[in-house]
Amino acid sequence: MKAYLVHDKNRAEPYYTVVFAEKRNKARYLALSTEACEDAEYAGVVATRLPAADSQYNGRTEMDWCNPDDRLFLVKECGFNCAEPEFDDCKNCSAKEYCGEYEHLCEEYCEDGQEET
Repeated sequence: MKAYLVHDKNRAEPYYTVVFAEKRNKARYLALSTEACEDAEYAGVVATRLPAADSQYNGRTEMDWCNPDDRLFLVKECGFNCAEPEFDDCKNCSAKEYCGEYEHLCEEYCEDGQEET
């Protein structure tokens, strides 16, 4: 199964997710049932191959941002980040070590740029 990065090109602020499908058009169709593309029309869905995520396929159709392992992979290997990060959420995030948003928030909220213990 192949991984595809999908989004609605007509959305003002793109919201991406990763789906697994055999072909690009199938990925576009699957994307319509994701939160990222729930209000999209098929013609507005963009699917781009993401070979780095092929190894994450385990029978499901979409990677889950709420799953700590998926989130770690998406941030570390694919450059994902939260749209509106909150520092309190970041402190417990599985991917904070690889997230530029966390580093930015830590500079703002932490003493000497280091997380408080």
